[in-house]
Amino acid sequence: MANLFPVTELLRGWRAVRVSPQRTRRDWAACVKDLIDVHYPDAERIVLVMDPLNTHSPASLYAAVPAAEASA
Repeated sequence: MANLFPVTELLRGWRAVRVSPQRTRRDWAACVKDLIDVHYPDAERIVLVMDPLNTHSPASLYAAVPAAEASA
Protein backbone atom coordinates (compact mmCIF):
# COMPACT_ATOMS: atom_id res chain seq x y z
CA MET A 1 0.00 0.00 0.00
CA ALA A 2 1.18 3.54 -0.71
CA ASN A 3 -0.09 7.09 -0.47
CA LEU A 4 -0.19 9.48 -3.43
CA PHE A 5 -0.08 13.27 -3.17
CA PRO A 6 -1.11 14.64 -6.58
CA VAL A 7 -0.21 18.29 -7.23
CA THR A 8 -1.11 20.39 -10.23
CA GLU A 9 -0.96 23.89 -11.60
CA LEU A 10 -3.82 23.99 -14.09
CA LEU A 11 -2.95 27.23 -15.89
CA ARG A 12 0.58 26.04 -16.60
CA GLY A 13 -0.51 22.49 -17.45
CA TRP A 14 1.91 21.06 -14.88
CA ARG A 15 1.31 18.10 -12.60
CA ALA A 16 3.31 15.78 -10.39
CA VAL A 17 2.72 13.01 -7.90
CA ARG A 18 4.62 12.46 -4.67
CA VAL A 19 4.50 8.91 -3.32
CA SER A 20 4.90 8.08 0.36
CA PRO A 21 4.59 4.80 2.26
CA GLN A 22 1.88 6.24 4.49
CA ARG A 23 -0.32 9.30 4.93
CA THR A 24 0.88 11.20 7.97
CA ARG A 25 1.16 14.91 8.74
CA ARG A 26 4.93 14.69 8.22
CA ASP A 27 4.42 13.14 4.77
CA TRP A 28 2.05 15.96 3.81
CA ALA A 29 4.47 18.56 5.18
CA ALA A 30 7.28 17.02 3.11
CA CYS A 31 5.11 17.36 0.00
CA VAL A 32 4.45 21.05 0.74
CA LYS A 33 8.13 21.64 1.53
CA ASP A 34 9.04 20.08 -1.83
CA LEU A 35 6.62 22.40 -3.61
CA ILE A 36 8.16 25.43 -1.90
CA ASP A 37 11.84 24.47 -2.10
CA VAL A 38 11.97 22.74 -5.48
CA HIS A 39 9.08 23.85 -7.67
CA TYR A 40 8.39 27.42 -6.47
CA PRO A 41 11.50 28.70 -4.64
CA ASP A 42 11.00 32.30 -5.80
CA ALA A 43 7.25 32.54 -5.21
CA GLU A 44 6.06 35.21 -2.81
CA ARG A 45 2.80 33.37 -2.22
CA ILE A 46 1.53 29.87 -2.94
CA VAL A 47 -2.18 29.10 -2.78
CA LEU A 48 -3.05 25.51 -1.93
CA VAL A 49 -6.49 24.04 -2.59
CA MET A 50 -6.88 20.86 -0.54
CA ASP A 51 -9.43 18.49 0.85
CA PRO A 52 -10.24 18.89 4.57
CA LEU A 53 -8.15 15.93 5.74
CA ASN A 54 -6.96 16.41 9.32
CA THR A 55 -3.27 16.26 8.30
CA HIS A 56 -3.65 19.23 5.91
CA SER A 57 -3.08 22.00 8.43
CA PRO A 58 -0.46 24.53 9.51
CA ALA A 59 0.06 22.43 12.64
CA SER A 60 1.45 19.66 10.42
CA LEU A 61 4.07 22.02 9.05
CA TYR A 62 5.09 23.09 12.56
CA ALA A 63 5.40 19.42 13.56
CA ALA A 64 7.67 18.63 10.63
CA VAL A 65 9.99 21.63 10.20
CA PRO A 66 11.48 24.32 12.47
CA ALA A 67 8.98 27.01 13.49
CA ALA A 68 10.73 29.81 11.58
CA GLU A 69 10.57 27.77 8.39
CA ALA A 70 6.97 26.70 8.96
CA SER A 71 5.76 30.25 9.50
CA ALA A 72 7.46 31.46 6.32
